[in-house]
Amino acid sequence: MKKFFATGLIFLFVFVSLYSQDAGKISLGARGGLQIGIGKIQDDFKEQLRFNECKDEAWPSGNLVLYGAFGITNKIGLQTELNFMINQGKVGRLESNPSYYIKVTYTSLDIPVLLKVNFLDSQARFGILGGPNFTFPLGKASTKYEGFINTDTKHDYDAPNLGFVVGLYGGPAFMKGRWVIDVRYVQDSGISTIKKWLNGIDIEFMHRRAIAITLGLEFFL
Repeated sequence: MKKFFATGLIFLFVFVSLYSQDAGKISLGARGGLQIGIGKIQDDFKEQLRFNECKDEAWPSGNLVLYGAFGITNKIGLQTELNFMINQGKVGRLESNPSYYIKVTYTSLDIPVLLKVNFLDSQARFGILGGPNFTFPLGKASTKYEGFINTDTKHDYDAPNLGFVVGLYGGPAFMKGRWVIDVRYVQDSGISTIKKWLNGIDIEFMHRRAIAITLGLEFFL
C-alpha cells in the first residue's frame, strides 16, 4: 500500500509538471524599490550615544534585486536572488533636540532561497513566498553625525549570516514575461555589530526587521 501510494504521488507530480504552463521553465528578472527598517535600536547603541532618550525611527534604504526562478509546476516554483540592500541602518535622534542625530548605515548582499506558491491558473501571478536568507556584508558601516562635534566615520561590521523572508508577489503577464510587484518581510536571526566604534569597542546596534517593496520585470527563457 505504501509503495502504491508513493508511486501515485510521483506519477501525479510528473503529470502536473509536464502539463503545467511554467513546469520546467526558467525566468530571469530584476526589481528595484525601497526597504523600510522596523527594528529597534539596541541598548549598546543608545549607551554609546550617551543619551537613552533617543528616538528610534524607520530609515528607508535602496533595494536592487536580480533573480532567477524555476517552475516546478504552474503553482510551485523556486527562486534565488542577488538582493543588494543599500544604505540600510538606524537613526538615533535626540528627542529634546530632533536636529541632533547619529545615523549608522551599511550595505549588504542578501541571497534568499525562496519557495513560491502561485494561486492563479494563468501566466499572471499572485501568491506567497518564503525561505531562508543569507547575508554577506559589503564594504564598511558608515556613521553620520548631525549636530555633534564628531566627524563622519566608517567601521567594519558583522551582520548575521542567516535570516528569513516571507511575503506576497504578483503581477500581470505580457507576451514574453510579466510585471512583478513584491512585498516582503525580512528578519535576521541575530544582531548586527559595529567593530571598534566610538570608544574603540564593538557595539550591537540593530536587529534587522524590515519591510521591502519592489517593482520590476521578469522574462521567460
